[in-house]
Amino acid sequence: MPSKRLKVKELRETITSIRKKEFPYKEKEQKKIDFTKYNTAQINEIADVLETIRDIVDQADRRLQQRAAAHKGPGRPPAPMKDVMKVQLMESYFGVSTEFQKASLDCSGKS
Repeated sequence: MPSKRLKVKELRETITSIRKKEFPYKEKEQKKIDFTKYNTAQINEIADVLETIRDIVDQADRRLQQRAAAHKGPGRPPAPMKDVMKVQLMESYFGVSTEFQKASLDCSGKS
């Protein structure tokens, strides 16, 4: 395995050759992208992820309910944990915050 100094030296030499326009660059042929297939794949990915989230959380919820069925304590009933988990996993997948999710629901009239 090359030492760190050797890697830094190679990197500096490469940068120098690029700046002097001496770097041996071979242009690659541009690939044609079928955007219909690409868009279909993106749509299917979202549907698959959401279905997977639903299935996993529903299964975990069934297990938790079996364990907690005997526990009845004072106070307000807890929020449905499976719904909370689904929203959190969707937030993570889409990279949005809880506030964004709530605002989206408010705008769509489904809150």
